[in-house]
Amino acid sequence: MGKKHPFLERKSIEEILEEWVQKKTVEEKEIFFQKKIQLNPILQDLTREERVVCSEILFLQQEHIFQGWEENKEHFHSLLRSLICIDRFYEEIGGLIGYHLSVLRLQEESKRDSCFSFSTISPPVVDISFDSLQDRKMICDGIRHLPTIAEFYPVGGAGDRLHLVDPISLEPLPAAKLQFLGKTLLEILIDDVFAKEYLYYKLFGQEVQVPMVLMTSEEKKNHDHIVDILEKKEFFGRPKESILFCMQPLVPTITEDGRWYVQEPLHLLLKPGGHGVIWKAARLEKIFEKLRNLDKKKAIVRQINNPLSGIDYGLFALCGYGSELDMSFGFVACPGEKDTAEGIIVLLEKEGSKGSYVFTNIEYCDFQKYGIAHSSENNFANTNILFIDLMEVESASKQMPFPGMLINTKEVHFSDSKGEFSVAKVARLESVMQNISEAFIEGHANGKKVFVMSNRRDKTISTIKKSFHKEKSIVETPHKCFYDLLCANRILLEKHCRMKIPTCLGLEEYMDTHPPFFFHYHPALGPLFSIISQKIRGGIMFNGGEMRLDIAEIFLENMSVQGSFLVKADNVSGALDDQKIRHPSLEVGRCFCKNVTIVNEGIDWELSSSFWSGDVKRKGSCQIFIEGNGEFFAEDVVLDGNLLFVVKNNEILRLEKKGSGYVEKRLIKSHSHPTWNWKYRVTEDQRIALDLELL
Repeated sequence: MGKKHPFLERKSIEEILEEWVQKKTVEEKEIFFQKKIQLNPILQDLTREERVVCSEILFLQQEHIFQGWEENKEHFHSLLRSLICIDRFYEEIGGLIGYHLSVLRLQEESKRDSCFSFSTISPPVVDISFDSLQDRKMICDGIRHLPTIAEFYPVGGAGDRLHLVDPISLEPLPAAKLQFLGKTLLEILIDDVFAKEYLYYKLFGQEVQVPMVLMTSEEKKNHDHIVDILEKKEFFGRPKESILFCMQPLVPTITEDGRWYVQEPLHLLLKPGGHGVIWKAARLEKIFEKLRNLDKKKAIVRQINNPLSGIDYGLFALCGYGSELDMSFGFVACPGEKDTAEGIIVLLEKEGSKGSYVFTNIEYCDFQKYGIAHSSENNFANTNILFIDLMEVESASKQMPFPGMLINTKEVHFSDSKGEFSVAKVARLESVMQNISEAFIEGHANGKKVFVMSNRRDKTISTIKKSFHKEKSIVETPHKCFYDLLCANRILLEKHCRMKIPTCLGLEEYMDTHPPFFFHYHPALGPLFSIISQKIRGGIMFNGGEMRLDIAEIFLENMSVQGSFLVKADNVSGALDDQKIRHPSLEVGRCFCKNVTIVNEGIDWELSSSFWSGDVKRKGSCQIFIEGNGEFFAEDVVLDGNLLFVVKNNEILRLEKKGSGYVEKRLIKSHSHPTWNWKYRVTEDQRIALDLELL
């Protein structure tokens, strides 16, 4: 860092904050402002609230942000409105003054060897990586408690390192709009919610609705883009009121010498203030109150950039354990991985407070502060997957509105008045959502309010944070996330479904060629691997083979796939009503294939270099599209060549063997009920068993 800010040469940060926040009333601030106004008589027309934020900026000696105000009063007042919002949001730490001084304090601390009076302890964990009776009970409990659960998604991050832009307008886009496997990251989250609701319906025969809370921001028009996705897709068949919003504030960035960074006259460089503000933002928007009115008691929290976290049983076990024991807060952790910028979950005991513990997350940028060398596979890596008690966290947010405050320092590129490009480091204050756990003080090292749940890494986390460059690490890129999903699907098909598939490549080899196979499915197919393995039984997929199943009700036995096999149901988990709301029901598409061989040219790997995005080119395929409650049947047949089968609503299409080929037989149903159905039940040893019913 360069020279000290002038404040720090004459007083400590604490003294300055004490002077401004606690001693100065609004009237005293206005007196201060009136003294300054003599130098700027043109500012006399401001409202009282505008005068207050101006006085704070003048007190901070940041007058440069007002340069050019006389030429553009509209932008000047827009800037003041932004400052007022920031001042209000950060009122607990002193508004704009407290925000600025917090950044300076954390910058100063980062340069010193910290002597924290904490001892870190590896926390006790609930390990769900084994298929034990206890694990299975947690999963079933999680499904059973679904009517009391909501889901929170912080989706307002900048996502600068993804370099995502609109291909036509070149406008920068938020991470929520990234296409991954043919869908936006936002749609992947929504599909996962539908899958949970459908699983509940299949087990209990009742409809349940999981509200979704999205914390958006104004960064890169993030909020507008997300609303646009929802509106264009008609809210994906979900009731509009079931998707709730709160806004993540944008905050000023500060240079190394303590100046607020201005992109252009009257335009501060503002960035999101970290996902830790989600609790206060939700409280201000009365989200907790709205959820209580819907009889929701608990919630899970996921980040949009980790599509892997929804696979198999992890989220159900999290809900089951936390709900059954009525816990206040829960972390999901997993073994750390080299070269990943991940925090770790620890148990802290404060010196002088013997027997007083808190579970918390230490971010990777603070490892040195706590005397932690680096993250490793021996640590419990933070995954940003959380369990919360709504009432407890709402209360905690009043005590800790900005948990886990830290500074996020990044480089910005700019041109000076001579047109020469330069680089500057700017910092902003962020807070960390999982550190709200520090509000729950434990009297024992074995948590009674807070818990840590550990799962296999390959079923828990693979984030998409940055675009891929050949010269840099593949970790945290869409390419690596796709590879990790490929490996998870290999385990699903090979170990659970007993399907023969090509040998999975190592990461380096995978980057030099195309994937040995491509398998993707709608989560309503399971999402539990134990359910999917009862729907897909045996078979073989040849090298370069592709199987995509956008369907829930399917039976595949002894399939042979050489090329591309694509099944898509119009109704995956239920039908739309007159208001275009999707309800789980038996009126879904169905596909039954037994001893079927697929032969076609499949994916054109040379033209599909971006297969992780879903932009796949094919030389040939066998496609089955099922409208409404249509049903497709095929048994003992070879489907050779580039084929498309469209099954109409209320229609049954049968392919019956005839010599070396097949014939099509179409039948119109006499009613809307299916001819077969998967019946779900829970066994005595807490497994979910499926029975194939002929109706």
